[in-house]
Amino acid sequence: MSEHIPFEIEVHCQEGQLSSNDEVTVHGIEMPSASMDLNSDGASSGQVCISKQKYEAKVFFSYSSKDVQWVNNTVKKLETEHGINCIFDERDFVAGKPIVDNIIDCIRKTEKTVLVLSTDFTNSPWCGYEAQMVLSEQLIREKKLVIPVLLSECNIPDFISHLTYLDVYRDPYFWEK
Repeated sequence: MSEHIPFEIEVHCQEGQLSSNDEVTVHGIEMPSASMDLNSDGASSGQVCISKQKYEAKVFFSYSSKDVQWVNNTVKKLETEHGINCIFDERDFVAGKPIVDNIIDCIRKTEKTVLVLSTDFTNSPWCGYEAQMVLSEQLIREKKLVIPVLLSECNIPDFISHLTYLDVYRDPYFWEK
C-alpha cells in the first residue's frame, strides 16, 4: 500500500526517464524505490509514490535460551504453516558481530517483536536489554512493535506490564490469535 503526496518536485535523470530503481530526494529526504507519475507533457512536477517500509521478516523473537525449544517449534509453525518470516538469534544472528548490534539489527529488520515471557526471561539481563531496545525502537517508529507472549507464569516486568499479552499455557485459542 502506498501513500500519494502531491507537491512540486524537480527531477534530474537520464533521458527524462525515472525508473523504479532510481532514488528521489525531496526536501533532503532520500526515498529509495520511489516512483513518479509525470504530467502528460513530461514536466518535472507530479506525484511521488512513497512505498511503506519493507521489513526482512514479520517477527523477531526475544526469549530466554531456556525457552528455545518453544521458540523453534513456534517459528517452524509460523513459517511453514502460516508463511510468516521470523528472525531469532540461534539461527539469524551474524557470527562475529557484537551481540548488541545483532539485537538492534534484528529489531530493525522486523515489523514486530515477540517477547516470550517466562521466569527465565524476566531473570535474564539480555532479555531485559532486548525488551528495552524494542521499546526504544517503538518510540522512534511511533507505532506498536511489541507482542508479549506469556509462556509460563512469571512476574511481568513493570516496563511492559501495561501491555496486553497472549497466554500460551492458559488460552486454548492462542494459535487463533
